[in-house]
Amino acid sequence: MENNIKALGIDLNSIDAAFLSHYHADHYGGFKYVGEVRRGLTVYVPEVDNVLRRWGLNPVTVRDSREVLEDAMTTGVMSGVGIREHSLIVRLDGYGSVVVVGCSHPGIDNIVRRSMSCSVMFTW
Repeated sequence: MENNIKALGIDLNSIDAAFLSHYHADHYGGFKYVGEVRRGLTVYVPEVDNVLRRWGLNPVTVRDSREVLEDAMTTGVMSGVGIREHSLIVRLDGYGSVVVVGCSHPGIDNIVRRSMSCSVMFTW
């Protein structure tokens, strides 16, 4: 993540929050660098794990579907193959909703179904 952030010229201090789909090392490992640069950043997570807190971040567990930032919501935690995972739904003006997934352990069909029902629940 460090190399990509630097290559893209991203200013981590301009980021309001981050989102972690699930606790697999290839998904959360880059947050160590983020914590060094942007201490205290809120990271929406599907379950409690103190690794992000040890790296100086502020993990916020979100179990149910809800808006986490303006025009961004979580599907809420879903289970699949013993993994607890949530996905991010982002509303883009003129396009509708886009679903950003991690590994899709709960099954992409189940994630899309949940996303569709979540989008209806919220008046964007």
